[in-house]
Amino acid sequence: MSRSSKSRQRGTTLAELLTVTVVLGFLFSFSVALMAPVVNAPNKLQSKVDTLQSITSGFYRLQRDVRTSDISGDWACTTSGTITCTQTYSTLTTTPALAVITALSSANQFSYNSTTGGSTTGLPTWQGVMVYFVATSSSGGSNLARVYVPFASAIQAPAVPTQVQVQAAVSTAVATTTPFVAAPHVGQLLTDFNSAQHVIGLKLVANGTENGRTNKTSYESDTYARN
Repeated sequence: MSRSSKSRQRGTTLAELLTVTVVLGFLFSFSVALMAPVVNAPNKLQSKVDTLQSITSGFYRLQRDVRTSDISGDWACTTSGTITCTQTYSTLTTTPALAVITALSSANQFSYNSTTGGSTTGLPTWQGVMVYFVATSSSGGSNLARVYVPFASAIQAPAVPTQVQVQAAVSTAVATTTPFVAAPHVGQLLTDFNSAQHVIGLKLVANGTENGRTNKTSYESDTYARN
């Protein structure tokens, strides 16, 4: 009588299962390490784009205001307690507020002496102060704010406002509840003054965050106050 043969399959031992598990664990960990930079790259790039976009327009606006001002009437000021202003920064120094005199009126029109034959013909007629300062945002970060504060009476160049007038303007500006945001995400404003060359050094530092990825970007330039 013939006996039917049965095929037998060999089982997997515990040692083999453990070995495969360890190998797969190593492979998975290696794959995650390789993929992490690829996954995070868009966040890093977006963070960089955010800071560049936020700081570029604000820095251009700040430079434009400084170029049409007079360094004799521009001041670096504090923003807390009793407002004090100075023009003595010889190297880039953290500046809570920068007061820039302007011939722009509240209607955004440039004012100058249009009479003929006088010593002040064609010179700016200062209408107020443009105050730039770092302000806390509603989200807990910080922005570069820009507030226009008009003078009670216009001042004809070459005269400039007094230090007391500028300090009063800064006090009014920083008390503004919802100031205009010249550049979001800006955490630091630095300035220096070279009165002999009519040059103000400017530097803005911005921080951008995207899905936990943070990027810091700064713009720096010497700007000529030509009036």
